[in-house]
Amino acid sequence: MATNSIGLFDNVSADVRAIRCGPCLTEGNSIDAYHICENCCEYLCATCVRYHRKFTATAKHVIVKKSPFLESNLLENYLETNDGFSSFNDDQHSSSADRPTESKQNTHLSSSGVHQTTRDNIEKYSMLIVAHCGDLNVKTEDDSRNCFITGCTLLTSGYLVITDHENRSVKIVDTKHSAILSELFLEDAPWDVTMVSSHRLAVTLPKARLIQYMIVEFGVLYEDQHVMLNGECRGIAHHDGHLVVSYDKPSMVQILSLDGHVLKSFDQNQNGVDLFRCPQYVAIGPDGRSIYVSDRDTFKITKITFEGKILATYVDHELCSPRGICAKGDGTLIICNWRNNKLHLISSACEKVKILQPLSDDVLCPTTVCFCDDLNKLYVSRHWVGAHPNYVNNMKVFEFE
Repeated sequence: MATNSIGLFDNVSADVRAIRCGPCLTEGNSIDAYHICENCCEYLCATCVRYHRKFTATAKHVIVKKSPFLESNLLENYLETNDGFSSFNDDQHSSSADRPTESKQNTHLSSSGVHQTTRDNIEKYSMLIVAHCGDLNVKTEDDSRNCFITGCTLLTSGYLVITDHENRSVKIVDTKHSAILSELFLEDAPWDVTMVSSHRLAVTLPKARLIQYMIVEFGVLYEDQHVMLNGECRGIAHHDGHLVVSYDKPSMVQILSLDGHVLKSFDQNQNGVDLFRCPQYVAIGPDGRSIYVSDRDTFKITKITFEGKILATYVDHELCSPRGICAKGDGTLIICNWRNNKLHLISSACEKVKILQPLSDDVLCPTTVCFCDDLNKLYVSRHWVGAHPNYVNNMKVFEFE
């Protein structure tokens, strides 16, 4: 079973002297911790603080020295009240009374401020030029099949972690040199991946119905513990020590603790109507308060809170079978429009900002997408049955100008 960082309370004494670094404990090392990451709820030693600030996925996390949260009682109070996550501790699925009411398509709870933000984004991206700046080779000599890249996340600027469903492997890609640094083969085919900490990944394996944790050490992937689930999991995202997972069998979205305990489950509204038909991918909004879900069968993006309340939906006559979804630092989301060979840019309120026309003749059936704000680069994978190897064994790289 994967280590839950919040469980480190067991090692905390009132005088603080027993506090140890969470990442180091997972490797069997007992190192004094003098910091805590508020986002990960994890104690850190000086060395792990440096790594935490180095990687893109955790560079903007809030790291606090001893005071005020390293006193165990104060830390528990903080974690119980921070961002409303205390409500997850009811250990129950959401009841029908708690389930969200379906909202009208493309309607929002916001005031004119949201619409102003959307107008600002439309103006910002009106002159956007997306330039093709290269390809990334993602096939290795050890791969026995052509690639099917279904998941992608940033490890740090210039480095991606991708899931190759067809070859049953997870890979680290050096985007600068278009090279595979590490490849880890699994017994079952992976689908999506997310960063849990600066050195830890979580990968969904749909057919095996589990989440596989992995450790990254010096650019090499190692298999860690796993947790079993109650359905065929697809998309995955991490926020503040919790996992958001989508399932297509059965069709639902769940919020889990790191050890796999179900905290919330969203499948129907208060009228018993299914919220999803085939949810594929999930993304966390930059504000950390909302979840975006792409549904390939309903052809829409749904924005919900961590309590399951529907805030908005995005539908468009050109959006057909949406797949991968990622959030940019400015709040804009990028959606893979698989069937229509386009990318949709939408606001955090699920309003259309811009549709990127076919980025090149080679970008057909975009499957998963990842954006690096530091480098201002977009990474797109493609796949369809019978595709030429040149299409599926490379990821396209574009620069926003």
